[in-house]
Amino acid sequence: MFVFSGYDQEEILADRDLNGLLEHIDLIIAGPYRPELFCSRGLLASSNQRVMRLSDRMNDISSEELHDGERKIEAHIVDGEVRITGLVHPDKVKQLLGEDA
Repeated sequence: MFVFSGYDQEEILADRDLNGLLEHIDLIIAGPYRPELFCSRGLLASSNQRVMRLSDRMNDISSEELHDGERKIEAHIVDGEVRITGLVHPDKVKQLLGEDA
């Protein structure tokens, strides 16, 4: 399981209520999103975030790919509704949808 968290690594590890949950998580992107530190590549949304590997189940994804890999999105139209998944800047989504950025 892969999780984005708004909490810092230290906060996550210190929260005893999360102990049972953490054993089911493989990788966490820890830290709050900060727009002024936006990253345009990899899975970190902003440069203050850190990767926490909690198991070896996602070891086929290199640290380089997590930090600097190409971002991809998928767009699907379901029942007339556009559904976009992936990690991309919100302005790019607006641009794709033909809205003002």
